Amino acid sequence: MVTLKETVKRLTPEPVRHVVRQRVLNPLGIGATLVPEAELQEVFERALALLMAAPQTSALGDYVEFGVCHGTSMACMARAADAVGVGSMRLIGFDSFEGLPVGVEAEDLGVWNTGEYRSSEKAARRNLARDGVSADRYVLVKGWFDDTATPATAERLGVRRVSVAMIDCDAYSSAATSLAFLAPLLAATSVLVFDDWHTAGLAERGEGEKRAFEEWLAEHTEFDVVDELAPYNENSHIVVLERH
Repeated sequence: MVTLKETVKRLTPEPVRHVVRQRVLNPLGIGATLVPEAELQEVFERALALLMAAPQTSALGDYVEFGVCHGTSMACMARAADAVGVGSMRLIGFDSFEGLPVGVEAEDLGVWNTGEYRSSEKAARRNLARDGVSADRYVLVKGWFDDTATPATAERLGVRRVSVAMIDCDAYSSAATSLAFLAPLLAATSVLVFDDWHTAGLAERGEGEKRAFEEWLAEHTEFDVVDELAPYNENSHIVVLERH
């Protein structure tokens, strides 16, 4: 039986729903869980299983997330790693913990707002603890990506190989910075998860995360997209990369 909520969702275009979330729900703190947890965990489990079976994989690298917010996605990966037997996988999360950066309204056709999706590092850590993720399993890197997503940070944290990356920083410029950080670190086979690929119709208009990824691929011809995984919601897009 189709519920009223499902009917409203089906009849309301995503760009309209995005505006409602942005201007009404987020300021009121409604809907703090920004991803469907069961579906995302299942995607992570499939990704890890695929990587573990890849002939080029001797050992899994780190999981790196850009846009931690409340910590929900990182908790999903922690549960997924436990489920497939790689609970030792290190989880690394980058976030300003001040929301989206100043001036973001000037890109992606004005979809985003400065400070949107703000969550404190303290709240993220509290949520991760509530979800059973111990502090010794993860590292949070606080600050704007231009300052933190750098080779110096990779060196300081000992990041040598990344197997799964979550690009959940919404805006084109933030996604581009994240991908630049990942380029020298991605494993021979890796999975990139884009959370806002289709949000507000951005991909269909050649903007946002899709634009950042396509430009990155054109620059980094050592990577090929060899597969895609089924998305966990209507906005997400997941690709499997191989380095040659």
